[in-house]
Amino acid sequence: TMTKNWSNLVLIVTCMLLVVVNVFLISQNRQLRKSLENSKQFVLDEGYRFAELAIKRKDGGEELVNLADQQRNTLLLVFNSNCRYCDQQYPYWNELIRGLDPSDWKVLAISSEDNHESIESHLEKWNLEGAIAGRVTLDVIKKTRMLFTPMTIVIDKEGEVRKVWPGLWTKGFDIRY
Repeated sequence: TMTKNWSNLVLIVTCMLLVVVNVFLISQNRQLRKSLENSKQFVLDEGYRFAELAIKRKDGGEELVNLADQQRNTLLLVFNSNCRYCDQQYPYWNELIRGLDPSDWKVLAISSEDNHESIESHLEKWNLEGAIAGRVTLDVIKKTRMLFTPMTIVIDKEGEVRKVWPGLWTKGFDIRY
């Protein structure tokens, strides 16, 4: 009977421990769900207006790219050379770029990394034809909420964000608005 009492006690303690862990996991799940529901505020919104974007060149200079030039739409590609999803995304970006008319579209590929060599080597490897490439400051990334990589953004001729796709996408992404 002593062994039976000990096994019952172990069983009761194990069940109580499982109940406590389960309650903790339920609480954590609720917090994560609330966080995910609020995460939309951390992503660049459709309707945001860009006038221009300051891009730092490899030589250290800065180039202001007019995104509201009334001439061409902009496809803005946000990446990071350490992002494995960006490596998976670039073939789709290339396919998309090949289908764009350069007289209607300009393509910008930007990163907030300080390492220009890393940016350049990735762009060379990815061969994003016709893309203006460079680095933007972390302040620009935070202000515009371009916090995820990869991120694909469609900006119209007036500088208004029309579509935002944070994360990976595959064939069938429609940039028309």
